[in-house]
Amino acid sequence: MCLSRIKKRFITEDDIICYKIVKKINNNYRSKFYNFPYKIGETYESKIVDNFEYRWTGIDYVLSPTVEKALHSYKHLVNAKMALKERYEGGGSKLTILKCIIPKGSECYEGMFYQYINYDYYAFESYASDTIKIIEEI
Repeated sequence: MCLSRIKKRFITEDDIICYKIVKKINNNYRSKFYNFPYKIGETYESKIVDNFEYRWTGIDYVLSPTVEKALHSYKHLVNAKMALKERYEGGGSKLTILKCIIPKGSECYEGMFYQYINYDYYAFESYASDTIKIIEEI
């Protein structure tokens, strides 16, 4: 998940509720891409790595800042559910949604995450932050 079409970079003034899609294997949660373990109730930190490059938007190529490494999450539950709807993870795991909080005082980017679903291209409002706390499974 790469955040692109960055709207803003900011320090959170309040806790922000967000949603993360993860793999669930034997009641253990892991990130989809890096297989990083998550536990409910725990807080995680990551260095943010951004990049400027030309990206395909589904319509054209634009020079767009992206955040490639950070703790990525969806801004809206409905978007996380839509992104999850058509996805299946094999190998004995399934994908699920975790409700999370980006804590007050965290470094955060807000932008768009682009994803193909059933041969259509969707843009979802998303976050990339340096800190995230896992609250519960949805």
